[in-house]
Amino acid sequence: MLQASATKIPKPNNTYDLCILSAVSHHLQSSELDCALKEISRVLRPNGQLLFLDALLNADNVAGKILWALDRGSFPRSLSDLKRHLENSFVITKSKTWKIFHEYALLICSKKPS
Repeated sequence: MLQASATKIPKPNNTYDLCILSAVSHHLQSSELDCALKEISRVLRPNGQLLFLDALLNADNVAGKILWALDRGSFPRSLSDLKRHLENSFVITKSKTWKIFHEYALLICSKKPS
Protein backbone atom coordinates (compact mmCIF):
# COMPACT_ATOMS: atom_id res chain seq x y z
CA MET A 1 0.00 0.00 0.00
CA LEU A 2 1.24 3.47 -0.88
CA GLN A 3 0.05 6.76 0.55
CA ALA A 4 1.14 9.76 -1.53
CA SER A 5 -0.14 12.84 -3.27
CA ALA A 6 -2.40 11.75 -6.08
CA THR A 7 -0.96 14.53 -8.24
CA LYS A 8 2.60 13.16 -8.02
CA ILE A 9 2.77 9.44 -7.35
CA PRO A 10 6.37 8.34 -6.67
CA LYS A 11 6.18 5.19 -8.79
CA PRO A 12 7.18 4.36 -12.37
CA ASN A 13 4.73 4.06 -15.24
CA ASN A 14 2.61 0.89 -15.46
CA THR A 15 3.14 -0.17 -11.83
CA TYR A 16 -0.34 -1.05 -10.56
CA ASP A 17 -3.27 -3.17 -11.69
CA LEU A 18 -5.71 -1.29 -9.44
CA CYS A 19 -5.87 2.17 -7.88
CA ILE A 20 -8.55 3.37 -5.48
CA LEU A 21 -9.60 7.01 -5.15
CA SER A 22 -12.11 7.21 -2.32
CA ALA A 23 -13.71 10.37 -0.88
CA VAL A 24 -10.98 12.61 -2.29
CA SER A 25 -12.29 14.38 -5.39
CA HIS A 26 -14.44 16.87 -3.47
CA HIS A 27 -11.26 18.18 -1.81
CA LEU A 28 -9.55 18.93 -5.15
CA GLN A 29 -9.95 21.86 -7.50
CA SER A 30 -10.79 20.82 -11.05
CA SER A 31 -7.20 21.26 -12.23
CA GLU A 32 -5.92 19.14 -9.31
CA LEU A 33 -8.50 16.44 -9.99
CA ASP A 34 -7.53 16.27 -13.66
CA CYS A 35 -3.85 16.08 -12.70
CA ALA A 36 -4.54 13.32 -10.16
CA LEU A 37 -6.54 11.27 -12.66
CA LYS A 38 -3.83 11.65 -15.30
CA GLU A 39 -1.20 10.57 -12.75
CA ILE A 40 -3.27 7.56 -11.68
CA SER A 41 -3.62 6.58 -15.33
CA ARG A 42 0.15 6.87 -15.74
CA VAL A 43 0.92 4.40 -12.93
CA LEU A 44 -1.77 1.92 -13.99
CA ARG A 45 -0.72 -0.97 -16.19
CA PRO A 46 -2.48 -1.47 -19.52
CA ASN A 47 -5.97 -2.80 -18.68
CA GLY A 48 -5.52 -1.42 -15.14
CA GLN A 49 -8.57 -0.21 -13.29
CA LEU A 50 -9.52 2.73 -11.11
CA LEU A 51 -12.11 2.25 -8.39
CA PHE A 52 -13.58 5.73 -7.79
CA LEU A 53 -15.93 6.50 -4.90
CA ASP A 54 -17.23 9.84 -3.68
CA ALA A 55 -20.31 11.70 -2.53
CA LEU A 56 -22.23 13.66 -5.14
CA LEU A 57 -23.58 17.18 -5.26
CA ASN A 58 -27.33 16.97 -5.81
CA ALA A 59 -29.27 20.24 -5.45
CA ASP A 60 -32.49 18.31 -4.73
CA ASN A 61 -31.05 16.43 -1.74
CA VAL A 62 -31.72 18.52 1.40
CA ALA A 63 -29.75 16.22 3.73
CA GLY A 64 -26.85 16.29 1.27
CA LYS A 65 -26.88 20.11 1.24
CA ILE A 66 -26.55 20.15 5.03
CA LEU A 67 -23.73 17.60 4.97
CA TRP A 68 -21.86 19.55 2.25
CA ALA A 69 -22.13 22.70 4.39
CA LEU A 70 -20.34 20.84 7.20
CA ASP A 71 -17.77 19.06 5.01
CA ARG A 72 -14.22 20.43 4.70
CA GLY A 73 -14.24 19.62 0.98
CA SER A 74 -14.91 22.74 -1.05
CA PHE A 75 -15.47 21.17 -4.47
CA PRO A 76 -18.49 18.83 -4.48
CA ARG A 77 -19.45 17.73 -7.98
CA SER A 78 -22.43 16.24 -9.75
CA LEU A 79 -22.25 12.80 -11.31
CA SER A 80 -22.09 14.29 -14.81
CA ASP A 81 -19.21 16.57 -13.80
CA LEU A 82 -17.26 13.68 -12.25
CA LYS A 83 -17.81 11.57 -15.35
CA ARG A 84 -16.54 14.41 -17.54
CA HIS A 85 -13.31 14.56 -15.51
CA LEU A 86 -12.87 10.79 -15.47
CA GLU A 87 -13.48 10.36 -19.18
CA ASN A 88 -10.40 12.46 -20.00
CA SER A 89 -8.16 9.58 -18.84
CA PHE A 90 -10.45 6.57 -18.41
CA VAL A 91 -13.29 4.57 -19.87
CA ILE A 92 -16.09 4.17 -17.32
CA THR A 93 -17.09 0.51 -17.38
CA LYS A 94 -19.55 0.46 -14.46
CA SER A 95 -21.42 3.16 -12.58
CA LYS A 96 -23.57 2.77 -9.48
CA THR A 97 -25.23 5.45 -7.35
CA TRP A 98 -27.09 5.17 -4.07
CA LYS A 99 -28.34 7.48 -1.35
CA ILE A 100 -28.10 7.24 2.42
CA PHE A 101 -27.98 10.91 3.42
CA HIS A 102 -25.55 11.98 0.73
CA GLU A 103 -25.89 10.55 -2.71
CA TYR A 104 -22.82 8.48 -3.59
CA ALA A 105 -21.24 7.23 -6.79
CA LEU A 106 -19.03 4.21 -7.37
CA LEU A 107 -17.39 4.21 -10.78
CA ILE A 108 -15.18 1.46 -12.10
CA CYS A 109 -12.91 2.76 -14.81
CA SER A 110 -10.42 1.19 -17.17
CA LYS A 111 -7.28 2.90 -18.34
CA LYS A 112 -7.68 4.28 -21.86
CA PRO A 113 -5.45 2.51 -24.38
CA SER A 114 -2.34 4.54 -25.26
